[in-house]
Order: sequence, then structure tokens, then C-alpha cells
Amino acid sequence: MTLSSSHVLESPGLGGAERFFIRPVNVLAKRPENTAVVGRPKSPVPRFLHPAVSVPDVAMRTEWDSFSTLKLRALIRHRAHAVAQTHMRQATRLTRIPRTSSAVHMARLGRSVKIPGDNTHTLGWIGNTKGIRDDLVRHGLSPHRVFHIPNFGPAPAPISTENLAQRCLQWHIPKKKRRASCFLRDAS
Repeated sequence: MTLSSSHVLESPGLGGAERFFIRPVNVLAKRPENTAVVGRPKSPVPRFLHPAVSVPDVAMRTEWDSFSTLKLRALIRHRAHAVAQTHMRQATRLTRIPRTSSAVHMARLGRSVKIPGDNTHTLGWIGNTKGIRDDLVRHGLSPHRVFHIPNFGPAPAPISTENLAQRCLQWHIPKKKRRASCFLRDAS
């Protein structure tokens, strides 16, 4: 059985998230599955993708870009892939699976998002840290539809709560922003 997939990446750059994105897409491209990517114009990512991967451009200018939403919907309908996986918040927000499509929408998130909000339309969510996964569940998403799949990098050394608090003070992280710093202490 093959599992075709579309991957939507909003980022115009080439940082850690994009480098992670390239690895699994290239692995999928070497298999019999039909793999495609949707990216932003002038993104450097397509230069690093397997030649078999098609990469149409979609502007994805803002989270409210209705023209990009319509174009993404048309691409997903045309490709008829089994899975549409979005990477990053804006791509998730803009991607809406057509009602007539049998595609499953999975959202891969590298940081916490506004829940509830415009992120509840996906079938499932993948947090790249346990902290993100737990945060999504804590904010009301079904624990049966939220998964943890790491970025396949080496796990950081565990850090005690006291040590984390000390680092927050050292790095001048305001109290209201410290919730996000819990993601720094994921050890697995």
C-alpha cells in the first residue's frame, strides 16, 4: 500500500525547521508514494529536495490570505493525496481540506498555537516536543489526536525546574512568557 502526501511549508527561509522538513520529504520521494510540496515563492527549500518532488508556489503572505487558501484547496483537490501535512502555524491556518476530498489534514507544530481558534479544523496535530504536545492537550485538543514526533535531533540533557527558573531569570524572560520556556526542558 502506498500513501501519497502533500506537505505545505510556509517559511521563506532555511533554518532548523526547514532543514528538518527536507529530510522526511526526500525519504518519501525515494519511495513509490507520490510526494509533493507546496512552498512560498523564492524559498530556498526546493533546491534541496529530490527531483521527483513537485513544488508549486503559493504566496501565503499572511494568516488571512484567502487567495492562498483557495489555491491550496485547489491543489489538494487536484492531487487527491491521502495526507496533507502542514508545517508551521500559518500553513496550518491557510490549509483547508475540501469537503469532497478524502485527504487527512495533519498539522506539525514547532511551538504552541492559539487554541481554540483557527487550528481546530485539522484531524490531528503533531508537536515536535512533548511540551508542545502537552500544551495542545491542556488547551482543549483531544489527547487521542495529538502526537509527539521529535525532529530526530539529539535530545537535550534534562534540566531541573530550579535550573530552568534560574535560566529564565538569567535570560530576562518575563514571567508571562515563561510558559513557552517549558519547551526548553523536554529531555525526550
